[in-house]
Amino acid sequence: MSSGVSSLTKTTKTISRASTPNGRGPQSRRDPAKALYNDAVEAARSLKKKHRSYYTADPLGFRAYVRQAHNCVFRLKPGPKADARIVQAAQLRAHGAAWKDLYPECIDGYGTMSEYTRSLAEEGFRKKVNTYLQRHPRRRQRWARTTEAKNSHTDEKPRLPAR
Repeated sequence: MSSGVSSLTKTTKTISRASTPNGRGPQSRRDPAKALYNDAVEAARSLKKKHRSYYTADPLGFRAYVRQAHNCVFRLKPGPKADARIVQAAQLRAHGAAWKDLYPECIDGYGTMSEYTRSLAEEGFRKKVNTYLQRHPRRRQRWARTTEAKNSHTDEKPRLPAR
């Protein structure tokens, strides 16, 4: 009977060591920060090994690209990123484009909408673009400044950046 207990104990020890990362046993289970660090180093080494030619050609570019991928995966800001159409429309709007010109370009299915649905879509679109510009005031100012610089050869008075 004692032989059955000892074989059971040996089996659980084997399973617990095999289930931990890198087979290091109970040490990595006790310290999750160390296990995370070891896994991150292992992933970085495998990337470096897998893409060795790119790493040797441009190590700084390689690091920047990996950092960009990590920032994309481990994004600190909650919520979805801004829609690319909203960003483009905000840029065009800051350059002085009229709302009526932006609607067909940036709202999907704008031409096939009924009048009621179209008005709701326009209102929501304006709200999203204006909210984007309020949350990114530097972009609004920069776009306004570039517009002023482009229009400086005309006789018009230069526009002040919107607040």
